[in-house]
Amino acid sequence: MAPVRDSAVSVPAPKLALPIEQFMRSSEMGELSYQRWIPLRQGDQVLGLLVTRRDDRDWTEPEALQLEQIADTLALGRSLDQQNQLLQQQLQHRDYWQLQEQDRLEVLLHQIKNPLTALRTFAKLLLRRMQPEERNRQLAASLLRESDRLADLLNLLNSPSQSAPTAALPSANPLLLNSASPQIPTEVDDYLPLLIERTVAIAQEKGLAFEVQDWRPLPPVLAPASTLQEILGNLLENACKYTPVSGCIGLSWVALDTAAIAFCVWDDGPQIPAEDLPHLFERNFRGVQGKGEIPGSGLGLAIARDLSQSVGGDLRCYSPAAAYQPDLPKTGVAFVFTVPVWTKPARS
Repeated sequence: MAPVRDSAVSVPAPKLALPIEQFMRSSEMGELSYQRWIPLRQGDQVLGLLVTRRDDRDWTEPEALQLEQIADTLALGRSLDQQNQLLQQQLQHRDYWQLQEQDRLEVLLHQIKNPLTALRTFAKLLLRRMQPEERNRQLAASLLRESDRLADLLNLLNSPSQSAPTAALPSANPLLLNSASPQIPTEVDDYLPLLIERTVAIAQEKGLAFEVQDWRPLPPVLAPASTLQEILGNLLENACKYTPVSGCIGLSWVALDTAAIAFCVWDDGPQIPAEDLPHLFERNFRGVQGKGEIPGSGLGLAIARDLSQSVGGDLRCYSPAAAYQPDLPKTGVAFVFTVPVWTKPARS
């Protein structure tokens, strides 16, 4: 049976495309090439072309059938490759959102710790002040027991899983639970005493001295109350946590002209190594503290810095504390949180 030449195209021997008259002239001179152009189809979709060529003879029907089968195989492989690429993109998208949710959970757990620590401390103080025969003593004991249980659960959730993914988040934008509505004036005088009272209780529990500068009224600041509580509460709790027993921590503040207030939380504990200072506000960084016995996640300072900047302020670290002010301890650390002062808009 004569070979089918319907789809055969005569071309010259050179690989580069030639003008049509050269195709014709080559054919007239007997320089024929036998080509087949077979579409790679997947359903109604054309994924490409299989082009075959030889110069000595045309393709037989069995050979043409084999070419069709090869084309089908290539089309299937191309289709599977496209599906694999799509699946890889979907997996990357899923992993991204899983890591985002993991990050959200870590931040949430960390921000729960501060109020929980305060609840535990208040419950302990209540028990100490209550006589054994008081009828409400059992309620205070139950509060302490349940807060301890919550703390255990939080520690369990904070423990890294052996099967947890190790990939880093593609975007280093932590979730800030207190970052909404930053343009809210807050009366510092309404919230600072509560933070001081809480820190007094925690310091007493650990046997620390707590120095607070003489009280004087403060102007309102341009930040939500929750932001102030989160930043200052975290700094004060860290000071209590990392200062050895019988040490001293302190809180002071000063107005920077009429534009901002600078809060300083200091302690006389160990200094932060110079090599750790540039990385102190990085997420999950603990530096030398990671080698000690005091637990931590390395999130608190990163969250506090991001929150302070979200309201137009800043957070800086000085170690030793005297590097910020000469009258502060020659050891330890001073964290300085600045926040803008709210100015009442002038009437137009």
